[in-house]
Amino acid sequence: MKIFALTDADGRATGFYIEGFNPVIPDGAIEIDEATYRDWVENTTTRRWDGSALVPSDHPAPPPAPPPLSRDELLARANVLMAEVQTILAQAEATQA
Repeated sequence: MKIFALTDADGRATGFYIEGFNPVIPDGAIEIDEATYRDWVENTTTRRWDGSALVPSDHPAPPPAPPPLSRDELLARANVLMAEVQTILAQAEATQA
């Protein structure tokens, strides 16, 4: 099984392709071994290709996702949006009258 990686100009992965699974391997894709593939997939934001090997990247990892909103927080936001919509509708009705 041959594995290929496609990178941007900075060596960051933009796609992975497996011969026999992907019908087309893009031009410019580089062949990598399975260990490199696994390391890169598990550490996508902190690895880049330097032209001959996978190396640590100075690219910062993305910030963690914010915690999900509680039911009460969602309802409060929905109420604010509903009030804004009602205000807009009232203004539209007033200008048409």
